[in-house]
Amino acid sequence: MNKPKEVLKDFTKNSSFCAAPWLHYYRSPIGEVAACCISDPLSPQLKLKTFEEIINSEEYKKLRLQMMNGVLPKECHLCEKSNNNIIYKDNVNEFLEGMKPKILENTLDDGTINLDPVFLDFRFLDCNITCNTCNPDYSSSWLKKINKVESSEAYNLKLQENLQDTSFFEDEYSRVINNFQWQRIYFAGGEPLMKKNHLKILEELKEKPFHADLKIFYNTNLSIGKTLLKNWLELLAHFKEVHLNVSIDSFGKFNDLIREGSSFEKICSNLDFIVFHKPSNLNLKIDLTITSLFFYNIFEFSEWILKNKYSLNARAMNEFGYLGAFLRPEVLKISFRKKVFLQWSEWYCTLGLEDQDRLKNLFEVMTMFHAEPEFNEDMKKEVQKHIQETLKYELIDLNHFIKFNMKQDLCVDINGIVNV
Repeated sequence: MNKPKEVLKDFTKNSSFCAAPWLHYYRSPIGEVAACCISDPLSPQLKLKTFEEIINSEEYKKLRLQMMNGVLPKECHLCEKSNNNIIYKDNVNEFLEGMKPKILENTLDDGTINLDPVFLDFRFLDCNITCNTCNPDYSSSWLKKINKVESSEAYNLKLQENLQDTSFFEDEYSRVINNFQWQRIYFAGGEPLMKKNHLKILEELKEKPFHADLKIFYNTNLSIGKTLLKNWLELLAHFKEVHLNVSIDSFGKFNDLIREGSSFEKICSNLDFIVFHKPSNLNLKIDLTITSLFFYNIFEFSEWILKNKYSLNARAMNEFGYLGAFLRPEVLKISFRKKVFLQWSEWYCTLGLEDQDRLKNLFEVMTMFHAEPEFNEDMKKEVQKHIQETLKYELIDLNHFIKFNMKQDLCVDINGIVNV
């Protein structure tokens, strides 16, 4: 029997507590259901369920019960330790701090809740570039590219899942975005601006009674035309806050190598347009993923950030991508990484306080990550395998790496793999 709500202890004070399983609705670009974008997906059986069927499912109740009892669920292991100085659940709890009384009031002792979601993150695969830090679970361009690869039977099944009929997800998205009083919506992907109905969704949202209180967040590659950019900015002016994170992973040709199909020149032109035309409610930030190639132009990138007075958010690549293991910073010799960081940090210390503050996040991540151990032998073999696959299917022109004198700085032996 459920206990009366008033005798439930204040479980929101537990260190394991995160408000996401109570007030957040997340779906990955391939329809997986999870507590949030960094937690492990829940049962595949939830994939074709509606929000109302999901929120009090046994899987979700189990998540909440564990948090209520002071246990961090295994699906939430990435919040056990700081990831580049960020613990995601802390951000969620800060945003939803004012909702804690409602959470306590509307939660039963078996984990059942009677609450509407207020934070939406519903993603699709649509994407116009093929980042080598990404994979076919997050990009339709990767799905097209991967047709070259003679994948295993298991991976072919995975591709079939990703290419399945998306009508259910389209219908669910349209339904929930119109049926709840959202306080925050995060548009990511894929590339959110590639959704054909994205501007239509914004048109509908700006007519909602809650639009003046709605905070919208984007992660975008900004590889779009000026007409779309202009129309999009005009619509964004109707909301309380817009936080625009633009993904750029290096400077100039390095960025375009990592983010295949991207044009650094075009992105810079679009950034200039935004700075000149942006509504007063829009906050612009560059979102950087640090890869092995970043160590070769950290100075140029930093000077570009300072020249344009951009805000910056940095993190180190900690995934393998699909065939991008050689982009992990740990593929570089630790002696090389330390040398680059020492030179850059000495330069950083000569900057004025305003410029240091602008690059502070990058300094913190580089301080933590430049001395990460090199790959062990198993990981080195995985890198060699990725490079062989890349060459076999001509997925990336590895001659670029030779031009950047990268071979001598690798902790992985690529003799006999790459012809130089």
